[in-house]
Amino acid sequence: MTGATPRSGSSPRRWRSPSPRCAGICARWWRTACSRRREAVSARYPPRPRRRARPPRRPGASRRPPPDGASPDPARAEREAIAAHAAALVVPGSAVLLGPGRTTTALARRLTRISHLTVVTNSIPVTQELIGSPQIDVVLVGGALRRSIGAMVGPITEQVLQGLRGAQVFLSGDGVTTERGLTTPNVFAAATDQAMTAAGKQVVVLADHTKLGHDTMCQTVPSERIDVLITDGAADPDVVRRLRAEGIDVQIA
Repeated sequence: MTGATPRSGSSPRRWRSPSPRCAGICARWWRTACSRRREAVSARYPPRPRRRARPPRRPGASRRPPPDGASPDPARAEREAIAAHAAALVVPGSAVLLGPGRTTTALARRLTRISHLTVVTNSIPVTQELIGSPQIDVVLVGGALRRSIGAMVGPITEQVLQGLRGAQVFLSGDGVTTERGLTTPNVFAAATDQAMTAAGKQVVVLADHTKLGHDTMCQTVPSERIDVLITDGAADPDVVRRLRAEGIDVQIA
């Protein structure tokens, strides 16, 4: 059976473009429909005010902006200088103990340049600074987490520290006086720092000038147990003189 043949005299129907008048009507209708749709969407979902783009945050910078007229970290430069001075005292291949604090954390960053080192610490920020340095063996002492300083404290920490020994122990606190030595406001942190002090042959205290002459509740290290105190150039000369009179080797970073 063959296909149907077209009728004689007929030709294929061709598509014809719309007339200019018809095309104009369609274009106006389309523009009107789109405009009404945009108005309906805008009425239902009003536009949000655009937020200003924030500059990228520097590594280690605080997320919370400082108060108006205040410096983001007034003592940061002093702490970095103290940390650099303390790192120069560390001998490659030795074992050292680091307590919690921003100054000891700054010291930990400097220690990444020293090879074949063992660092014992109860500080999580210190551990985070050293975790990417395979040439350093890190011993993180466990215990109860004190979130305010990011460190392990308590009887478990003290018991573990009793079985360890290091050439140097680096500590920072909240105050240093000739009468009571290094002090801190927390009982558990003080007891843990005392156990860490007993594990080190040489006790090195890192304290910027704002802590000299300042006393807090709990004694951490008595003056006679402090071997070296590293501070910055803004330290009170009278306080430095009295500390040296106690037999402390005060070094200015």
